[in-house]
Amino acid sequence: MRSSVPPRRLVHAANNLALIQQRPSIICPHQTQSRTVFSWFRRNEKKQTALDSVTRDPSSPDFLRKRPTRPSQQRPEPGTLARGSILDDGTTTETGQAPAAVVPRNAHTMQPAINPKPVARARWHRKQVIRSVRHRGRINKETLIARTERDSLSKSPFWKTSVKKLMPLARQISGKTLEEAMIQMRFSKKKVAKDVLEHLKLAVDEATVKKGMGLGLTTLKGKGSRDTSEGPWTIYDRKGKRRVVQDQSQVYIDQAWVGRGTYGRLPDYRARGRVFIMRPPHTSLTVVLKEEATRVRLTQEKAEKRAKRPVWTALPDRPIPGQRQHVLW
Repeated sequence: MRSSVPPRRLVHAANNLALIQQRPSIICPHQTQSRTVFSWFRRNEKKQTALDSVTRDPSSPDFLRKRPTRPSQQRPEPGTLARGSILDDGTTTETGQAPAAVVPRNAHTMQPAINPKPVARARWHRKQVIRSVRHRGRINKETLIARTERDSLSKSPFWKTSVKKLMPLARQISGKTLEEAMIQMRFSKKKVAKDVLEHLKLAVDEATVKKGMGLGLTTLKGKGSRDTSEGPWTIYDRKGKRRVVQDQSQVYIDQAWVGRGTYGRLPDYRARGRVFIMRPPHTSLTVVLKEEATRVRLTQEKAEKRAKRPVWTALPDRPIPGQRQHVLW
C-alpha cells in the first residue's frame, strides 16, 4: 500500500523531530535546572509571589486570616474640636485647655517690616507739620473728605471678552447699590456677567476687610462731614433717580469702567490645510465702591447751593444811562 503523503513533507517532518529531540528544553522548560548563586534568590521570589497570590485570592482561607487591617481613625476627645476644624478659633488646644500666654512682639525686630524707611517717614512727618502750621490747622475739602469718607478701588483680571460686550454691563451696575448690582448680574443673560458677579463679591470683601466698609460704622476720627441726624435720608443719584437711604454705611458702586488689554492668538483651522490666526481681545473691569454717606453729602451740598442761588428777575431795577431825545446816527 503506497502512502499518499508527498516525500518532501516526510523529509520536513523528520528534520523537525530531530531538532525537538536535540532541544527538549523548548517543550518542557521546567526539566532543566540551573544551580547558581542567583537561583536561590529566584526561588525565594517565586515562593513570595505564590504566597501573595494565595493571600490576595478572596476564595482562599488565608485571605480572611491575613487580611491587613485598616488603621483606626483617631476620634476627638469629648469637649474638644478636631484638628483643622473651621469652628476652631485658636483659644483651646487638643487637650481642651487654654494655650499659654502669648509672648509680646519685639518692637526692634518688627521695625524693618513696620517702618522700612525711617528717614523718609520722618521727612514726610516734618512736611505735614510745616503744612499744618502754615495753614493754621485748617485743611482743604479734599483732605476732609478723605478723612471722613471711605472708598475702595478694585480692578479685575483680564477676561476673554471685548470692550463692546463688557461696556453695557459696566453702565448697568454703575450708580446701583451692591445688592442691586449683584442681582442684575445674577439674572443677566450675558456670558461675562458671571465673571462680573464674582468680581463684585471679591471687591466687597476687600472693601470690608481693608477699609471697614459696610459694617455700620457711621463715625470716623476727627471732625467729619457726615450727617449726624437720624435717617432715613432722601438722596438723588447721578441719573436723577430718587432713593431713600436707611444706613449711611451701605456700599454702592460709584464708578465702573472698562480697560482694554492685550490680544491673544488662537488657531482657526480652515479647509485645504490652511490655518488662520484669530486675535481674541481681553478686557478688565474696574469698580469704585463708596458708602451712602458720600451721596448724602452730595445731595445736601446741591440743595445748599440751590438755596443760595439769587432769584432771577426778567428786568433788573437799575438806571438806564445814555438816554437822548434823538437817535445817534
